[in-house]
Amino acid sequence: ITGKKVLDVGCGNAYGTALMAESASEIMGLDYDQATIDDNKSRYSSIKNLSFKRAEIPPLPFEDNSFDKVYSSLVFHQLDNLTKLKCLLEINRILKPNGEIIIGDWGKAKTKWMRFSFYLVQLLDGFKTTNDNVNGLMTKYISDAKFKEVNEIDYINTSIGTYCYYKAKK
Repeated sequence: ITGKKVLDVGCGNAYGTALMAESASEIMGLDYDQATIDDNKSRYSSIKNLSFKRAEIPPLPFEDNSFDKVYSSLVFHQLDNLTKLKCLLEINRILKPNGEIIIGDWGKAKTKWMRFSFYLVQLLDGFKTTNDNVNGLMTKYISDAKFKEVNEIDYINTSIGTYCYYKAKK
């Protein structure tokens, strides 16, 4: 992401956002929780190319073609199917031509143990928002939002499920 304008959708505590700031020319962390945004502004105030904004998505509060890359981790499994698609369409709108999206989130289990482990997560998080991820539908949603070169590029089997990495271009 060297030399790029990057948006982290659902930045949370912004640990990853701050790491990306080392190689991005400009990076913004976006989260819906104002207290989290305030904490991040204080915690990372010394990083000059890093800023934070509070917003609920969709819609995203940016002009068309504003970012080179959009990154999101552990957000989409919290969204219902319609909101997933709306968010992806908004991300497509704010990406520059040939811009890139990278999503890390729970995906289709790679082993029976991973499926069982994630079932326990679903009992806590709910099935309505997580079923699409577990059924391997994230690449379909990304494609349906008019992205191209949509791929699951990697995954990690964790103690509570399979965390997948998705990448696509506008």
